[in-house]
Amino acid sequence: HFLSHVTRQGFRDHNAMIYHSAGLQEFHDGLTSILRDQKLLRPPMAVRDGLLARDEVSMRRFLEGWALKAEDEEEAKKRLNAQLNHSLATAPNYPDKTAVHFAAQIVADGYYGGEKSNEVFFLYPSDVLASQHDFAFNGWGKDFTKPQSETKWNDVFVWPSTLDNPGIPVDAGVVFLPEKTPVDPETGSKYASEVKVVDGEEKRVMIEDEKLVSAFVEWAQNLTDESPATMALKEYEQKRNYWKEQDQQRSCIDVFRQEMIKLSFCEEAADDLGTDVFVEWMGMGKLHWQEDIAFEEAMQRLLKKSGANWKRAENTISTREYWKVYFEQHPEQKPKHLVFYDGTPTTAIHEFQTRHNIGQADTSKKEGDLLGFDERHVLDMREDPRANRGYDELVATAHRIIEEHYRTKE
Repeated sequence: HFLSHVTRQGFRDHNAMIYHSAGLQEFHDGLTSILRDQKLLRPPMAVRDGLLARDEVSMRRFLEGWALKAEDEEEAKKRLNAQLNHSLATAPNYPDKTAVHFAAQIVADGYYGGEKSNEVFFLYPSDVLASQHDFAFNGWGKDFTKPQSETKWNDVFVWPSTLDNPGIPVDAGVVFLPEKTPVDPETGSKYASEVKVVDGEEKRVMIEDEKLVSAFVEWAQNLTDESPATMALKEYEQKRNYWKEQDQQRSCIDVFRQEMIKLSFCEEAADDLGTDVFVEWMGMGKLHWQEDIAFEEAMQRLLKKSGANWKRAENTISTREYWKVYFEQHPEQKPKHLVFYDGTPTTAIHEFQTRHNIGQADTSKKEGDLLGFDERHVLDMREDPRANRGYDELVATAHRIIEEHYRTKE
Protein backbone atom coordinates (compact mmCIF):
# COMPACT_ATOMS: atom_id res chain seq x y z
CA HIS A 1 0.00 0.00 0.00
CA PHE A 2 1.35 3.41 -0.90
CA LEU A 3 0.86 7.13 -0.42
CA SER A 4 1.88 9.61 -3.11
CA HIS A 5 2.57 13.33 -3.23
CA VAL A 6 2.81 15.14 -6.56
CA THR A 7 4.64 18.43 -7.06
CA ARG A 8 4.70 20.91 -9.93
CA GLN A 9 7.88 21.16 -11.95
CA GLY A 10 7.62 23.19 -15.15
CA PHE A 11 4.46 24.90 -16.38
CA ARG A 12 1.11 23.90 -14.91
CA ASP A 13 -0.92 22.97 -17.98
CA HIS A 14 -4.00 21.27 -16.50
CA ASN A 15 -6.46 21.41 -13.64
CA ALA A 16 -9.20 18.96 -12.71
CA MET A 17 -10.79 20.99 -9.93
CA ILE A 18 -11.87 24.65 -9.96
CA TYR A 19 -10.76 25.24 -6.36
CA HIS A 20 -7.18 24.25 -7.17
CA SER A 21 -6.61 26.36 -10.28
CA ALA A 22 -3.83 28.60 -8.93
CA GLY A 23 -0.68 28.76 -11.02
CA LEU A 24 -2.11 27.69 -14.38
CA GLN A 25 0.27 28.50 -17.25
CA GLU A 26 2.85 29.62 -14.68
CA PHE A 27 6.32 28.18 -14.23
CA HIS A 28 6.94 26.19 -11.04
CA ASP A 29 10.07 24.67 -9.52
CA GLY A 30 8.37 22.38 -7.02
CA LEU A 31 10.91 19.56 -7.04
CA THR A 32 14.06 21.64 -7.14
CA SER A 33 12.81 23.95 -4.38
CA ILE A 34 12.07 20.91 -2.19
CA LEU A 35 15.49 19.42 -2.87
CA ARG A 36 17.17 22.74 -2.05
CA ASP A 37 15.16 23.02 1.15
CA GLN A 38 16.81 20.20 3.11
CA LYS A 39 15.01 17.62 0.97
CA LEU A 40 11.83 17.93 3.05
CA LEU A 41 8.18 17.84 2.01
CA ARG A 42 6.79 20.83 3.91
CA PRO A 43 3.24 21.50 5.11
CA PRO A 44 1.45 24.52 3.55
CA MET A 45 1.99 26.68 6.64
CA ALA A 46 5.73 26.32 6.18
CA VAL A 47 5.70 26.75 2.38
CA ARG A 48 3.07 29.47 1.83
CA ASP A 49 3.18 31.26 5.17
CA GLY A 50 6.88 30.79 5.79
CA LEU A 51 6.40 29.57 9.36
CA LEU A 52 9.31 27.16 9.72
CA ALA A 53 9.56 27.47 13.51
CA ARG A 54 7.61 28.83 16.48
CA ASP A 55 10.34 30.99 18.03
CA GLU A 56 9.89 34.75 18.53
CA VAL A 57 11.77 35.79 15.38
CA SER A 58 9.91 33.33 13.14
CA MET A 59 6.55 34.26 14.63
CA ARG A 60 7.15 37.97 14.13
CA ARG A 61 8.16 37.39 10.50
CA PHE A 62 4.99 35.32 9.99
CA LEU A 63 2.80 38.11 11.41
CA GLU A 64 4.55 40.85 9.43
CA GLY A 65 3.34 39.21 6.22
CA TRP A 66 -0.28 40.30 6.82
CA ALA A 67 -1.57 40.64 10.38
CA LEU A 68 0.79 43.42 11.49
CA LYS A 69 -0.07 45.46 8.39
CA ALA A 70 -3.50 46.15 9.92
CA GLU A 71 -4.31 49.63 11.22
CA ASP A 72 -4.94 48.56 14.80
CA GLU A 73 -4.61 45.67 17.24
CA GLU A 74 -8.19 44.48 16.90
CA GLU A 75 -7.96 44.21 13.13
CA ALA A 76 -4.58 42.45 13.40
CA LYS A 77 -6.07 39.78 15.66
CA LYS A 78 -8.99 39.34 13.27
CA ARG A 79 -6.53 38.82 10.42
CA LEU A 80 -4.62 36.25 12.46
CA ASN A 81 -7.83 34.39 13.24
CA ALA A 82 -8.81 34.36 9.56
CA GLN A 83 -5.35 33.18 8.57
CA LEU A 84 -5.47 30.29 11.03
CA ASN A 85 -9.12 29.29 10.84
CA HIS A 86 -10.91 30.53 7.71
CA SER A 87 -11.11 28.06 4.86
CA LEU A 88 -13.43 27.08 2.00
CA ALA A 89 -12.33 23.46 2.38
CA THR A 90 -14.28 20.86 4.33
CA ALA A 91 -11.37 20.24 6.70
CA PRO A 92 -10.53 22.75 9.45
CA ASN A 93 -7.86 25.18 8.31
CA TYR A 94 -5.13 24.77 10.95
CA PRO A 95 -4.87 20.96 10.65
CA ASP A 96 -5.06 21.37 6.87
CA LYS A 97 -2.16 23.84 6.77
CA THR A 98 0.09 21.98 9.21
CA ALA A 99 -0.16 18.58 7.47
CA VAL A 100 1.62 17.26 4.40
CA HIS A 101 -1.01 15.94 1.99
CA PHE A 102 -0.93 12.62 0.17
CA ALA A 103 -3.20 10.47 -2.00
CA ALA A 104 -3.76 6.78 -1.20
CA GLN A 105 -3.24 4.10 -3.86
CA ILE A 106 -3.11 6.59 -6.77
CA VAL A 107 -1.15 9.64 -7.90
CA ALA A 108 -3.47 12.66 -8.02
CA ASP A 109 -1.58 14.34 -10.87
CA GLY A 110 -4.78 15.44 -12.62
CA TYR A 111 -5.66 17.63 -9.64
CA TYR A 112 -2.30 18.80 -8.35
CA GLY A 113 0.29 18.08 -11.02
CA GLY A 114 2.26 20.31 -13.35
CA GLU A 115 2.95 19.18 -16.92
CA LYS A 116 1.08 16.27 -18.42
CA SER A 117 3.55 13.47 -19.36
CA ASN A 118 6.20 15.32 -17.36
CA GLU A 119 4.91 14.77 -13.82
CA VAL A 120 7.18 14.57 -10.78
CA PHE A 121 5.95 12.75 -7.69
CA PHE A 122 6.99 11.11 -4.43
CA LEU A 123 6.06 7.60 -3.31
CA TYR A 124 6.02 6.28 0.26
CA PRO A 125 4.98 2.90 1.67
CA SER A 126 1.87 3.70 3.70
CA ASP A 127 3.12 1.87 6.78
CA VAL A 128 6.36 3.87 6.79
CA LEU A 129 4.42 7.10 7.25
CA ALA A 130 1.60 5.67 9.37
CA SER A 131 4.05 4.17 11.86
CA GLN A 132 5.89 7.45 12.39
CA HIS A 133 3.21 10.13 12.09
CA ASP A 134 -0.33 10.95 13.17
CA PHE A 135 -2.66 10.90 10.17
CA ALA A 136 -6.25 11.56 9.11
CA PHE A 137 -8.46 11.15 6.06
CA ASN A 138 -10.59 13.88 4.51
CA GLY A 139 -13.98 12.44 5.35
CA TRP A 140 -15.26 9.27 6.97
CA GLY A 141 -14.88 5.59 6.20
CA LYS A 142 -11.56 5.88 4.36
CA ASP A 143 -8.37 3.87 4.74
CA PHE A 144 -5.02 2.97 3.17
CA THR A 145 -6.16 0.02 1.08
CA LYS A 146 -8.06 1.57 -1.82
CA PRO A 147 -8.39 4.83 -3.77
CA GLN A 148 -11.53 6.87 -3.22
CA SER A 149 -14.35 6.91 -5.76
CA GLU A 150 -13.61 10.62 -6.39
CA THR A 151 -10.02 11.79 -6.52
CA LYS A 152 -10.82 15.15 -4.92
CA TRP A 153 -11.67 13.28 -1.68
CA ASN A 154 -8.50 11.19 -1.76
CA ASP A 155 -6.65 13.40 0.69
CA VAL A 156 -4.56 11.89 3.48
CA PHE A 157 -3.32 14.33 6.15
CA VAL A 158 0.08 13.42 7.62
CA TRP A 159 1.48 15.66 10.35
CA PRO A 160 5.26 16.06 10.68
CA SER A 161 6.59 14.96 14.05
CA THR A 162 7.87 18.43 14.96
CA LEU A 163 6.61 22.01 14.68
CA ASP A 164 10.14 23.37 14.35
CA ASN A 165 11.56 22.76 10.89
CA PRO A 166 8.50 20.63 10.02
CA GLY A 167 8.65 18.26 7.10
CA ILE A 168 8.79 14.67 5.87
CA PRO A 169 12.15 13.55 4.45
CA VAL A 170 12.23 12.94 0.72
CA ASP A 171 14.81 10.21 1.31
CA ALA A 172 12.29 8.19 3.36
CA GLY A 173 10.43 7.62 0.10
CA VAL A 174 11.09 7.32 -3.63
CA VAL A 175 11.21 10.16 -6.17
CA PHE A 176 9.68 9.31 -9.56
CA LEU A 177 10.85 11.29 -12.59
CA PRO A 178 9.71 10.90 -16.22
CA GLU A 179 12.25 9.23 -18.43
CA LYS A 180 11.61 9.93 -22.11
CA THR A 181 9.69 13.21 -22.34
CA PRO A 182 11.49 15.65 -24.68
CA VAL A 183 12.22 18.83 -22.75
CA ASP A 184 14.04 22.12 -23.00
CA PRO A 185 17.64 21.54 -21.83
CA GLU A 186 17.56 24.82 -19.88
CA THR A 187 14.22 24.55 -18.07
CA GLY A 188 13.32 20.86 -18.08
CA SER A 189 9.90 21.81 -19.46
CA LYS A 190 8.27 20.31 -22.55
CA TYR A 191 7.15 23.83 -23.49
CA ALA A 192 9.08 26.61 -25.18
CA SER A 193 9.33 29.69 -23.00
CA GLU A 194 10.92 33.08 -22.61
CA VAL A 195 11.63 35.49 -19.78
CA LYS A 196 9.49 38.63 -19.80
CA VAL A 197 8.85 41.50 -17.44
CA VAL A 198 5.26 41.12 -16.16
CA ASP A 199 3.94 43.74 -13.74
CA GLY A 200 7.46 44.91 -13.08
CA GLU A 201 8.74 41.40 -12.34
CA GLU A 202 10.77 39.04 -14.50
CA LYS A 203 8.84 35.84 -15.18
CA ARG A 204 9.28 32.83 -17.41
CA VAL A 205 6.23 32.58 -19.66
CA MET A 206 4.90 30.15 -22.25
CA ILE A 207 4.89 31.08 -25.94
CA GLU A 208 1.80 30.73 -28.09
CA ASP A 209 2.41 28.91 -31.37
CA GLU A 210 0.77 31.36 -33.77
CA LYS A 211 1.48 29.16 -36.79
CA LEU A 212 -0.39 26.19 -35.30
CA VAL A 213 -3.25 28.39 -34.07
CA SER A 214 -3.74 29.76 -37.58
CA ALA A 215 -3.53 26.28 -39.11
CA PHE A 216 -6.21 24.95 -36.76
CA VAL A 217 -8.58 27.87 -37.33
CA GLU A 218 -8.16 27.50 -41.09
CA TRP A 219 -8.81 23.74 -40.85
CA ALA A 220 -12.02 24.35 -38.90
CA GLN A 221 -13.19 27.05 -41.32
CA ASN A 222 -12.70 24.77 -44.33
CA LEU A 223 -14.55 21.73 -43.00
CA THR A 224 -17.04 20.33 -45.51
CA ASP A 225 -19.29 17.29 -45.70
CA GLU A 226 -16.44 15.47 -47.44
CA SER A 227 -13.78 16.29 -44.81
CA PRO A 228 -12.41 13.21 -42.97
CA ALA A 229 -13.48 14.56 -39.55
CA THR A 230 -17.03 15.33 -40.71
CA MET A 231 -17.39 11.94 -42.39
CA ALA A 232 -16.02 10.13 -39.31
CA LEU A 233 -18.48 11.92 -37.04
CA LYS A 234 -21.37 11.23 -39.38
CA GLU A 235 -20.50 7.53 -39.47
CA TYR A 236 -20.25 7.45 -35.68
CA GLU A 237 -23.70 9.01 -35.31
CA GLN A 238 -25.28 6.67 -37.87
CA LYS A 239 -23.77 3.45 -36.47
CA ARG A 240 -23.78 4.45 -32.81
CA ASN A 241 -24.22 1.32 -30.69
CA TYR A 242 -24.47 1.37 -26.90
CA TRP A 243 -22.48 -1.85 -26.53
CA LYS A 244 -19.68 -0.70 -28.83
CA GLU A 245 -19.77 3.02 -28.08
CA GLN A 246 -16.35 3.30 -26.48
CA ASP A 247 -14.63 1.62 -29.42
CA GLN A 248 -16.64 3.74 -31.86
CA GLN A 249 -15.70 6.92 -30.03
CA ARG A 250 -12.03 5.97 -30.04
CA SER A 251 -12.19 5.27 -33.75
CA CYS A 252 -13.79 8.66 -34.45
CA ILE A 253 -11.40 10.54 -32.18
CA ASP A 254 -8.46 8.83 -33.89
CA VAL A 255 -9.54 10.41 -37.18
CA PHE A 256 -9.61 13.81 -35.49
CA ARG A 257 -6.19 13.08 -33.97
CA GLN A 258 -4.72 12.21 -37.36
CA GLU A 259 -6.11 15.46 -38.76
CA MET A 260 -4.33 17.39 -35.98
CA ILE A 261 -1.06 15.57 -36.67
CA LYS A 262 -1.34 16.59 -40.34
CA LEU A 263 -1.49 20.20 -39.10
CA SER A 264 1.87 19.57 -37.33
CA PHE A 265 0.61 19.26 -33.76
CA CYS A 266 2.75 16.86 -31.73
CA GLU A 267 1.11 13.53 -30.87
CA GLU A 268 0.25 14.44 -27.29
CA ALA A 269 -1.34 17.76 -28.29
CA ALA A 270 -3.13 16.01 -31.17
CA ASP A 271 -4.60 13.46 -28.72
CA ASP A 272 -5.92 16.14 -26.38
CA LEU A 273 -7.17 18.47 -29.11
CA GLY A 274 -8.77 15.68 -31.12
CA THR A 275 -10.69 14.56 -28.03
CA ASP A 276 -11.81 18.10 -27.20
CA VAL A 277 -13.01 18.73 -30.77
CA PHE A 278 -15.02 15.51 -30.66
CA VAL A 279 -16.57 16.31 -27.28
CA GLU A 280 -17.51 19.88 -28.23
CA TRP A 281 -18.82 18.87 -31.63
CA MET A 282 -20.96 16.10 -30.19
CA GLY A 283 -22.17 18.17 -27.24
CA MET A 284 -23.25 21.18 -29.30
CA GLY A 285 -24.16 19.51 -32.56
CA LYS A 286 -21.72 21.66 -34.50
CA LEU A 287 -18.18 22.94 -34.19
CA HIS A 288 -19.11 26.63 -33.94
CA TRP A 289 -21.75 26.76 -31.25
CA GLN A 290 -21.36 30.20 -29.68
CA GLU A 291 -23.02 32.72 -31.96
CA ASP A 292 -22.12 35.65 -29.71
CA ILE A 293 -18.40 35.38 -30.46
CA ALA A 294 -16.42 35.26 -33.69
CA PHE A 295 -15.62 31.86 -35.17
CA GLU A 296 -11.88 32.44 -34.86
CA GLU A 297 -12.20 33.33 -31.18
CA ALA A 298 -14.27 30.20 -30.54
CA MET A 299 -11.61 28.03 -32.14
CA GLN A 300 -8.86 29.73 -30.14
CA ARG A 301 -10.75 29.03 -26.93
CA LEU A 302 -11.02 25.39 -27.92
CA LEU A 303 -7.30 25.28 -28.55
CA LYS A 304 -6.53 26.83 -25.17
CA LYS A 305 -8.83 24.38 -23.43
CA SER A 306 -6.63 21.51 -24.56
CA GLY A 307 -3.39 23.49 -24.23
CA ALA A 308 -2.51 22.73 -27.83
CA ASN A 309 -1.89 26.42 -28.52
CA TRP A 310 1.38 26.49 -26.59
CA LYS A 311 4.63 26.07 -28.47
CA ARG A 312 6.70 23.01 -27.62
CA ALA A 313 10.39 23.15 -26.78
CA GLU A 314 12.93 22.83 -29.58
CA ASN A 315 16.36 21.18 -29.60
CA THR A 316 15.16 18.96 -26.78
CA ILE A 317 16.80 16.33 -24.63
CA SER A 318 15.12 13.52 -22.69
CA THR A 319 14.02 14.11 -19.12
CA ARG A 320 16.45 11.42 -17.95
CA GLU A 321 19.31 13.36 -19.54
CA TYR A 322 18.06 16.64 -18.09
CA TRP A 323 17.97 15.32 -14.52
CA LYS A 324 21.28 13.50 -14.95
CA VAL A 325 22.93 16.83 -15.76
CA TYR A 326 21.07 18.58 -12.93
CA PHE A 327 22.21 16.09 -10.29
CA GLU A 328 25.76 16.15 -11.59
CA GLN A 329 25.70 19.91 -11.02
CA HIS A 330 23.93 19.57 -7.64
CA PRO A 331 25.00 16.21 -6.18
CA GLU A 332 23.87 17.19 -2.67
CA GLN A 333 20.29 17.43 -3.94
CA LYS A 334 20.08 13.99 -5.52
CA PRO A 335 17.37 11.87 -3.85
CA LYS A 336 18.52 8.68 -2.18
CA HIS A 337 15.86 6.63 -4.00
CA LEU A 338 15.22 7.65 -7.61
CA VAL A 339 13.13 5.95 -10.28
CA PHE A 340 12.67 7.01 -13.90
CA TYR A 341 9.31 5.99 -15.31
CA ASP A 342 7.38 5.88 -18.55
CA GLY A 343 3.60 6.16 -18.96
CA THR A 344 1.09 7.59 -16.50
CA PRO A 345 2.14 8.09 -12.84
CA THR A 346 -0.27 5.63 -11.17
CA THR A 347 0.47 2.95 -13.79
CA ALA A 348 4.19 3.56 -13.24
CA ILE A 349 3.80 2.71 -9.56
CA HIS A 350 1.93 -0.50 -10.34
CA GLU A 351 4.68 -1.48 -12.78
CA PHE A 352 7.31 -0.64 -10.16
CA GLN A 353 5.53 -2.87 -7.63
CA THR A 354 5.28 -5.75 -10.10
CA ARG A 355 8.90 -5.38 -11.21
CA HIS A 356 10.16 -5.60 -7.62
CA ASN A 357 7.62 -8.16 -6.43
CA ILE A 358 6.11 -5.65 -3.98
CA GLY A 359 2.65 -6.20 -2.56
CA GLN A 360 2.56 -9.99 -2.37
CA ALA A 361 1.91 -9.88 1.38
CA ASP A 362 -1.25 -7.86 2.08
CA THR A 363 -0.82 -6.90 5.74
CA SER A 364 -4.29 -5.32 5.81
CA LYS A 365 -5.86 -8.80 5.83
CA LYS A 366 -4.40 -9.34 9.28
CA GLU A 367 -3.76 -5.85 10.61
CA GLY A 368 -6.83 -4.11 9.22
CA ASP A 369 -7.45 -1.27 6.76
CA LEU A 370 -5.18 1.08 8.78
CA LEU A 371 -2.36 -1.49 8.58
CA GLY A 372 -2.19 -1.87 12.35
CA PHE A 373 -1.64 1.80 13.14
CA ASP A 374 -5.13 2.62 14.40
CA GLU A 375 -3.70 4.47 17.41
CA ARG A 376 -2.16 7.03 15.06
CA HIS A 377 -5.47 7.72 13.30
CA VAL A 378 -7.08 11.10 14.00
CA LEU A 379 -10.84 10.72 13.62
CA ASP A 380 -11.92 14.30 14.42
CA MET A 381 -9.52 16.98 13.20
CA ARG A 382 -11.51 19.71 14.94
CA GLU A 383 -11.29 18.19 18.41
CA ASP A 384 -8.28 15.89 18.48
CA PRO A 385 -5.29 17.75 20.01
CA ARG A 386 -2.88 15.83 17.77
CA ALA A 387 -4.30 17.64 14.73
CA ASN A 388 -4.02 20.99 16.50
CA ARG A 389 -0.58 20.72 18.07
CA GLY A 390 0.90 24.12 18.76
CA TYR A 391 -2.30 26.04 18.00
CA ASP A 392 -2.91 27.49 21.47
CA GLU A 393 0.76 28.36 21.91
CA LEU A 394 0.89 29.99 18.48
CA VAL A 395 -2.15 32.16 19.20
CA ALA A 396 -0.84 33.17 22.64
CA THR A 397 2.56 34.15 21.26
CA ALA A 398 1.02 35.92 18.27
CA HIS A 399 -1.36 37.94 20.47
CA ARG A 400 1.51 39.01 22.70
CA ILE A 401 3.56 40.17 19.69
CA ILE A 402 0.55 42.00 18.23
CA GLU A 403 -0.21 43.76 21.51
CA GLU A 404 3.43 44.81 21.92
CA HIS A 405 3.58 46.00 18.33
CA TYR A 406 0.59 48.32 18.59
CA ARG A 407 1.53 49.47 22.09
CA THR A 408 4.86 50.79 20.79
CA LYS A 409 3.07 52.59 17.94
CA GLU A 410 0.91 54.65 20.34
